[in-house]
Amino acid sequence: MTAPAAEGKQRTGDSRSRRAWLPWTVLLMGLASVILLLGTDFVRQRAEVADLARIGAVRQIEVDIAVTHLWLEEHVTGDRVDLSEIDRRLERSLSLTRAMLGTAEASAPSRLLPLEDGDLKRKAEALEDWLLTFQAISRDRLAGYERGLDVGIGSPEDVSYDDVFAEVFAQTVRLAEMLDQRMARNQARSRRVFYGAVGAWSVVIAMAAFALWFHERRRYQAELDLRRSREQLLQSQKMEAVGRLAGGLAHDLNNYLAAIRGHCELVSRKQPTGDTLVVKMDRVVGIVNKAATLIGRLQTFGHRQPPHDALVSLGAVAESMATMIAPTLGEHIRLVRELPSEPWLVSADPTQLEQLLVNLLVNARDALPQGGEIEVRVANIAAGSGRRDWVRLTVSDNGVGIPEEIRDKVFEPFVSTKSTAGGGHSGLGLAIVYNIIDQHGGSIEVVSEEGSGTSFHVLLPRAEGRSADGPADKDPLGDRVAYGDERGDERILLVDDDDDFRESTQALLADLGYQVWAAGDGAEALKICAQEAYGFDLVLTDVVMPGLGGRELVDRIRRHADVKVIFMSGHSERMLSRYGVDRGEVQVLKNVLSGEALARRIRALLDDHSDPSLPG
Repeated sequence: MTAPAAEGKQRTGDSRSRRAWLPWTVLLMGLASVILLLGTDFVRQRAEVADLARIGAVRQIEVDIAVTHLWLEEHVTGDRVDLSEIDRRLERSLSLTRAMLGTAEASAPSRLLPLEDGDLKRKAEALEDWLLTFQAISRDRLAGYERGLDVGIGSPEDVSYDDVFAEVFAQTVRLAEMLDQRMARNQARSRRVFYGAVGAWSVVIAMAAFALWFHERRRYQAELDLRRSREQLLQSQKMEAVGRLAGGLAHDLNNYLAAIRGHCELVSRKQPTGDTLVVKMDRVVGIVNKAATLIGRLQTFGHRQPPHDALVSLGAVAESMATMIAPTLGEHIRLVRELPSEPWLVSADPTQLEQLLVNLLVNARDALPQGGEIEVRVANIAAGSGRRDWVRLTVSDNGVGIPEEIRDKVFEPFVSTKSTAGGGHSGLGLAIVYNIIDQHGGSIEVVSEEGSGTSFHVLLPRAEGRSADGPADKDPLGDRVAYGDERGDERILLVDDDDDFRESTQALLADLGYQVWAAGDGAEALKICAQEAYGFDLVLTDVVMPGLGGRELVDRIRRHADVKVIFMSGHSERMLSRYGVDRGEVQVLKNVLSGEALARRIRALLDDHSDPSLPG
């Protein structure tokens, strides 16, 4: 073999050898790129999941301190709250913060890795210090409330408490922003590495697609959980705002009803007893009383009220609420009632029972989009000798039923039995029902099958007693009576921002012989006082007014004269306490106030025979 031939043969063999190794080299390089790509993605995913967990922890702290602040404020204003839940939320906030600092106990969440960044760690340490301060001032305020100290709304303790809460909340917001910024930087850096690897090894992308999809799904789930927690917080805040709106509307409606009542009673006084016009005016007053009672019921759905237990006929409550809500169900839904002739009594808060029944009826209505039938049944359940008797309430529908996957969770907060696509549901109705029943020592059972309807069975323990409280629509101040010794000639300052109510009340008092000066707000009332040298025997004032409120107005007047006062309002007693009007002071509620009752209250106070403990 010649030298050139041998050399060519050698070059051919070397070429074949290189071609044989090329696939293996490409394969090894591809495998290396896949390993590098998956390794890079794993590190990126772990960093993102860790950051998302920290952000979720900070959001949880925001929710916990917001709920703690709200519940403590409600507790010191007289509402019933779970104090152990307040302490638990504060401890959880501290535990989450310490987990991010790496100083938490072994029970801290395993996915919450300690912070390594110096700025973030210092910010978390500052948050821990403020949380400890917030926990201490919360406990001090609760202790002050238990000792009877003034720690209510507007007190120095309240101002200090709100300042500390604002600082804690600002610290959590700043820490969350820093975590978001760092996660964005990490994501940008990871994307650059990722796209570089994709550009260099485009063939390998298909091999890594499944792994990437799996990891991206985990990240999406973490973001979805974080978004859901934010939506739940917003929903709670929205419900609170709706409650405040309902209270404001009820206040204005009560003013209008009180004005109508005043004018009707004034007309009745000028006519002889038994006159046809008097009879008609009395009927109007009766209708006003029923409307005021209905507004009071609606108010209770917007505000959490402490329970006021009484002996109640569950059958009467079911009949009353079913009658009230039947027109709202629609013509395509038939409401059937099956009530015993002599239902046993239960010891319960009538308002909460009404709320329970309304929630169940609304839930049944929503399960009948194409129409159907809702049945309300009340039955006495005798348990036998030596055992407790029960009263059972059943609300059934023949609607779409509850899906099996959520049937065991329907009483959990934010779990809705309806689709949110048609406008959304809070998922709180059945949770409220469960809490009400639990407070009254009862139980509830749900029986449902998709496509066949749902039945809710409520059991409440039978109460010992012979008679229930009077009907809810009865005028709390009694039947109409003739004016007797309610006349007088004293000087009265009437202050109210509602023109109609002020006009009717002024006319009524003037007709009784009193000298009445009327003012539309606190500033005008002070001007009248200055002109008249504060020479009034009684101040009859609204509580909530634009500018100068009733409480502050009375305080200013009493700097110059020791005058007697009656506070009026269309708000509930619970709301009045927030504006500084104590239960020990003489109060009247416009929505249940007749002219005769107001005249008696004024006369009794002027004659020093008032009993401030009597309900308005």
